[in-house]
Amino acid sequence: MAAALLGGYVMLVLDIRFEHRRVLEHPQPWIPIIYSLTMVLLGGICWGLWKRQWARYALVALFAGSIAVGLLGVWFHVDESLVEDVKQLFSVWKTTGNPGIGFRPPLLAPLSFAGLGILGVIASWPRK
Repeated sequence: MAAALLGGYVMLVLDIRFEHRRVLEHPQPWIPIIYSLTMVLLGGICWGLWKRQWARYALVALFAGSIAVGLLGVWFHVDESLVEDVKQLFSVWKTTGNPGIGFRPPLLAPLSFAGLGILGVIASWPRK
C-alpha cells in the first residue's frame, strides 16, 4: 500500500508542475513540487528498507509532512476569502454554465496531499 501511495506522488509532481506553470516565479508553487519529489526519492528509500523500524518511522514522518503540505496548500489557494471560495465551489451545482472556475486556484486540490498523507501514516505505522 505504501508503494502505491508513493506512486501517487509521481502523478502529483507531473500534474502540479503543469498546473503551476504560470505562477512559478513565486516560491509557494514550488512547495508541492519539491515535496512530491522528496516523497518519491526519500520515501522510496524508506520503502526499500521497509523491514527496518527506523525506516518505517521515517516514512510515517514523511507522510505526516504531506498532511501539513496539503493544509498549507489550501491556505495558499484561498484567493480572496474562504467564504467566497466555498461559495464558488458550490456554485457549480446551481448552473450548467461556467461560473468562472478555472481562473482561480482550486480550493480543495491540495487536500490530495493530506489524503495521501493520512493513508500513508496508517499504512506505514510500525506494528508489533
